[in-house]
Amino acid sequence: MEQHDPYLGRVIRKPGEDYLQRADFLAIIQAAKVEAERLPQPAGATSSTSSAGGAA
Repeated sequence: MEQHDPYLGRVIRKPGEDYLQRADFLAIIQAAKVEAERLPQPAGATSSTSSAGGAA
């Protein structure tokens, strides 16, 4: 199965590819989170993201 980042839904690992190293995975999802937070929010949307977790 494809692996997607949890913030933008982009494919970060294709089926059959080697698993990402933890540091690589964390860097990818951190960058996606930052990018997602900069996107305009739809009217009436509320933010459900938390600041829990160690940002690199």
